[in-house]
Amino acid sequence: MRSTTVGVGVAAVALWVGLGSGAAAAQVCGDADASGAVGVTDGVQALRAAAGLGSSCTASRCDVDGSGVVTISDGVNVLRKAAGLTIAEACPAATTQESVRAFLGEMTKVARAPGVAASATLARVGAAAVPAVVVECDEGFFETDGDRAVYHACRFGTLLVDGAVTSTVDPRSDPENGRFIKTDVYERYEVRFLDSGFTFRQDGTSTIDIDTRANRLVENATLTIVVGDSALGQDEYTLRKIDLTTDTQSGAVLTGSLVSALASAGLAGIEEVTLGYRTSTTADVEVAFEDGHTESFAYDLVTNELTPLANGGAAARAAIDRRRA
Repeated sequence: MRSTTVGVGVAAVALWVGLGSGAAAAQVCGDADASGAVGVTDGVQALRAAAGLGSSCTASRCDVDGSGVVTISDGVNVLRKAAGLTIAEACPAATTQESVRAFLGEMTKVARAPGVAASATLARVGAAAVPAVVVECDEGFFETDGDRAVYHACRFGTLLVDGAVTSTVDPRSDPENGRFIKTDVYERYEVRFLDSGFTFRQDGTSTIDIDTRANRLVENATLTIVVGDSALGQDEYTLRKIDLTTDTQSGAVLTGSLVSALASAGLAGIEEVTLGYRTSTTADVEVAFEDGHTESFAYDLVTNELTPLANGGAAARAAIDRRRA
């Protein structure tokens, strides 16, 4: 079998730019200042809250024993945790806003990373007649044979990809005009973010419409995502991508929606979170609850600020119902 080595094009490499930014960390019990770690300063903040003084504490971060109020005992326990001592932790569930905000950074990372492979495999889609191709990454490589590509510690910028993708090219594709429509089936596909250590695996099917002349990639998919130590405490969930449109040169998601089914997460009855991109920096977030009500937020993709929107519930529920129909 003949083997050919080719380089990954500019569009493939560009997609990883900026993928490491904007991820929110999971909430940590005792982390008064929400820095992502518990230190002596957090203990001081908890003691200030117990004394009725100004503090960065919230009950979900500083009520360590779950008593319903922040007390001196909580402050002492935070200091013990900061010193590396074992404590009993029973922080109450975070508010909807805190819970969703912690997950959104994770959700957007998971959604965008597979686009790297989608763009990279264009090299072989355009040369389907070649029986075997080896494609070099920044480090590692992926090899293809027919419709199947297998990634071997393939690094794209800050992403490390392992696993297999089987692609079927749609006859509606128009290679002469730079348009490719294909269906990708992921197998043991794992992505690791080298800058943070965040790792996820996914299985499922994705349909991708790539326009190389317009530098656009539109994806529709239903995927099973497996994440160790997820921000939600739910290690496996379903993620749907609905007309998720990415600029293949900048890596920015332009429009489209992400829908995550979270019924098993146990977070204040949250059933589903939908993130709808309005621009490359702003999005609307709709949170659907098991009891039928919804809450709406505006989300800043740069700062991770999540702002509640008044009177948005009815419209949000109608939008969710339309997607489910």
